[in-house]
Amino acid sequence: MKTYMPIYIVAVVLVSQCLNSYWDPGLEPIGYGCDQPAVRGVALSFDDSINLGDWNDTRDFFLEHNITATFFIDRWGQHSEEQINIIHELNEDGHEIGFHSKSHKKFSDYILGNETAESYYEDQILQGYALMNEAGYNGTSFAYPHGSRNAEIDALILQNFSVLRGTRGNINGVQPWLTPCEDGSVFRALSLDVLNSHPDLIFDVLPVHDKNQQTLLLYGHGIGSHSDDLDLKELKRIVDVMDKHNIPWLSISELGEA
Repeated sequence: MKTYMPIYIVAVVLVSQCLNSYWDPGLEPIGYGCDQPAVRGVALSFDDSINLGDWNDTRDFFLEHNITATFFIDRWGQHSEEQINIIHELNEDGHEIGFHSKSHKKFSDYILGNETAESYYEDQILQGYALMNEAGYNGTSFAYPHGSRNAEIDALILQNFSVLRGTRGNINGVQPWLTPCEDGSVFRALSLDVLNSHPDLIFDVLPVHDKNQQTLLLYGHGIGSHSDDLDLKELKRIVDVMDKHNIPWLSISELGEA
């Protein structure tokens, strides 16, 4: 006797296959064991000191549209005087200055090179964070270079930071990039590059109702006219939706506050 798959299962499978290139299983709600529900809002962050010039060029845009973001800075102790001034001005504008390792080395490269989580922690975290402190910044949030991480290095770095941010692809032991729960203090983030391939995704998942206590984590790198940069027109679209629905901006460190 033939059996038939219910039509709704067929539909789910087909949709899942179509969306596979950008759908993230982390969108599934966490329905158990959540002690700290997420704050409704968008946590926007940008990575890498190499982009400080771009960020400085868009300061007026951020101020005009009341955007607050977290800027993750690497290579402390190697910045030019101009870069140091830009970091200071971003901080004065109300943005969070986060930590992004000493020299932007990828955690998985340490492991492949027969190093350990402890050696990465001592070299890239403790040494780099000491340099950040010497520059006058005591950030409580850290973003992994290239998003490379695991639970072992998480546990070490959480001794110094209250929030860790990875990227979309590394899903083990981490909260999703659209999260209803802030337990664990380790999160993924969705790259703003997704606007190039799937321009409506962010707007489909923005938490637009008060009942949706979810935090959307977004991150980018450069801002401007280069091919890999975030286009300010796209950021303005996000701002417009957030303003329409009274969705607040959050710093990454706020996700670690009890």
